Amino acid sequence: MTAIRLMADGRLSGVVSRLLPGHVSRLLPSLLAGLGFLILSGLSATAQFDPAKAYKESAAVTARFAEPATRHDTPAFAPGKPDFTSQDEMMAFLETLARRSPLLKLERDGRSQQGREIPVLVLSASQARVGDGARPVVLIIGQQHGNEPAGGEAALALAQMLAGGPLAGLLDTVDVVIAPRANPDGAAAFVRALADGIDANRDHTLLRTPEARVLA
Repeated sequence: MTAIRLMADGRLSGVVSRLLPGHVSRLLPSLLAGLGFLILSGLSATAQFDPAKAYKESAAVTARFAEPATRHDTPAFAPGKPDFTSQDEMMAFLETLARRSPLLKLERDGRSQQGREIPVLVLSASQARVGDGARPVVLIIGQQHGNEPAGGEAALALAQMLAGGPLAGLLDTVDVVIAPRANPDGAAAFVRALADGIDANRDHTLLRTPEARVLA
């Protein structure tokens, strides 16, 4: 990964280009970028979350910070589950939530580069008036980086609380749009980037990727 970072910021190409003929040095940044993408792609194909290697707090810390009394019914918090919410578990959970709550509309037209669904949840006390300017619209994006799942898991728990739980009253004053997993390909491989190696939160202006265009 250090090599990839060197390639990305140009320091390596700057050093090496001084040692090469002009016509070769001009091609070097593109060659290095391509090599970095291949390395990253190779890592993406093999990286996986291993629950056995997850960090565990010491007994002294655990004794001082007990598990909170709050409980969630989202897939990752199911009793005995050692891993995070899978793509299939997430979609099944959201479909059930949408069926049960008239406050939630599930949009599922968006797809990732590898064909996975990018669900978008629209939560409102008046679905017909979302975006008409009557209420502020809050956008929440989870798991743009596939190996940072906490935000995505929190987004699922938040959606459940808004769709009919203790936070449903907030929808009288604001509309909430939630994309709980903006990078499903990265989540499946447990890597940061999108399938093509682009960092999702660097593409909200250029819109080079289908994932960014879904959010836009």
